[in-house]
Amino acid sequence: MNSEEDWTDRGTKNYRSKTDWMVVRNKIYPVSEKMQLNNLQAGANYQMMINIVRAKLSQLGINPEFMGFYFAYSEALWKSQFKLAWMVDRIREHAILRDKWEKRGLDPKVLDELDKILIFNKVAPK
Repeated sequence: MNSEEDWTDRGTKNYRSKTDWMVVRNKIYPVSEKMQLNNLQAGANYQMMINIVRAKLSQLGINPEFMGFYFAYSEALWKSQFKLAWMVDRIREHAILRDKWEKRGLDPKVLDELDKILIFNKVAPK
């Protein structure tokens, strides 16, 4: 072997330098309060969405044993509106989700009702 440092030693030192708890703490601490507030707001919004979907499913007479599948569809549709920036991507994702969950046996009429509630991001970004 040559006198150079072994690549595993370099990798280990690099990993330890980037994961040192004091370095990480100093990066996260200034933004931790904002992160906590964002998490609280996102959690509250998610819980509100679940409550609205639950009320709608109860109103439509869906058996509670099957509500979990509709909640999974609702969650996927909800998340896609936040993570996809372009309207064409949101439309395509909605079509994929509809196809996926209809093939799993969910009622298209119930999914239409959930779409009316859940699709809020109808404007393309500027």
